Amino acid sequence: HDISYGKGGLWAVITQFSCIAQLDPRFSFLPKWKPNFITDITPGDRCHLNGMTLKDGIPKYVTALGKSDKPGGWRDNKLKGGILMDVETNEILLEGLAMPHSPRLVGDDIYYLQSADGELWKYNVPSKSNERICDVPGFARGMSFYQNFLFIGLSKIREDSKDFGKMPIASKNPIAGVAIVNLRTNRVEGLLEYKNAVKELYDVHILPGVLRPNILNTVNDF
Repeated sequence: HDISYGKGGLWAVITQFSCIAQLDPRFSFLPKWKPNFITDITPGDRCHLNGMTLKDGIPKYVTALGKSDKPGGWRDNKLKGGILMDVETNEILLEGLAMPHSPRLVGDDIYYLQSADGELWKYNVPSKSNERICDVPGFARGMSFYQNFLFIGLSKIREDSKDFGKMPIASKNPIAGVAIVNLRTNRVEGLLEYKNAVKELYDVHILPGVLRPNILNTVNDF
C-alpha cells in the first residue's frame, strides 16, 4: 500500500504481512516495524495496515482497518473498526474509524480520510482533538498537500465487492477523480473527474514544476 522515500531509502506498508518495511537487495522486503498487537510477521493481512506518513524521514503515523491479530480479522468490523496509530510509541490515537486511509502530517495536524463515509478529517497531535473537515464525492484514497490545498484521490465502488458494496459512500453515487480541498475554507473548491477510462485511484502526488512527467523503464530508451 503506501510508499514514501525517507531516511535509508524507500519505506513501504506491507499490508499482507502487517508491517512497515524497506526494500532490501537480498529479500523482497526487510521488516522494520509492526503494530504491537501483531504477534508474528506472517502472511494473512491481519489488520489491513494501509496508510503511512513520515516525520523527519522515518514512519511516524499509520492507519489500519482493524485491530486484529488473526488472518483477515479486520473484516469483522470493517466499517467502524479503523485505527490511527503512533509508530514510535505504539499508541492508538483514534479508533472506531470508517476505513481510514492516507494519513498526511502537516505541521501538528494529521489529515486522514474516512473512506467508507467519504470524509476528510483532521487530528491535532498536541491537543488530541479530532475534527471533521468536509465530504468528498467518492471512495477516498491517496492525498497530497501543496500550498494549503489537499489533493484527494477518489474512486468508484467495485460493483462485485463484498467488502465495499455496503459502505455509506456507495449510496452517494461516488465518482473517480481528484478532489481539491482548500484548507483556508475547508471546502472542495476543485474537482477533476474521470468519466470512463479510470474507475479507481490509490494515491496522489504533486510534482511541483514538472510539466511533462515520465516513468523510467527498461523498455524504452531516453
